[in-house]
Amino acid sequence: MAVALRQAGATLHIHDDHFPPDAKDEDWLAEAGRCGWIVLTKDHRIRYRHVERLALMNAGVAALS
Repeated sequence: MAVALRQAGATLHIHDDHFPPDAKDEDWLAEAGRCGWIVLTKDHRIRYRHVERLALMNAGVAALS
């Protein structure tokens, strides 16, 4: 997915380039929201976990899994 987006001219920010690998979802999602980033995640269960779902909504992040 990342390769196709880059070939199409999209700018991508990789999680581990900005945050530690063990960063709490609620922390990095808040930053993604402040930056106006759209989140692409492999975590298909993120929408079912209360804390992460709240972080997505509070940050105003658009997310695709």
